[in-house]
Amino acid sequence: MLVWMAFQYQAALRESFAEMNAELVDGWQERIRALLNDAKSAGEISQAIDTDLEASALWAYSSGIGQLGVLHPNSFPPARQKALIGNYLDKLRAS
Repeated sequence: MLVWMAFQYQAALRESFAEMNAELVDGWQERIRALLNDAKSAGEISQAIDTDLEASALWAYSSGIGQLGVLHPNSFPPARQKALIGNYLDKLRAS
């Protein structure tokens, strides 16, 4: 995660890194979107969910939690990070 954070810093300062970062983030969001669409088709999540918006939200949420795990490992150990993501995903489940 420290390498990723250093890369993010460089992406903020250098256009070539920013372009690569945008491609990586877009790729992750597309994977998340596809998984959400699959879950929607299977009836596992609500049909009302905007999967484009939710993919961005989930990427931002999980990325932030990962960074907090590096900066504050006692407050955000791996088990807590996993629980937070699981809790978020549980809220998407179809009722």
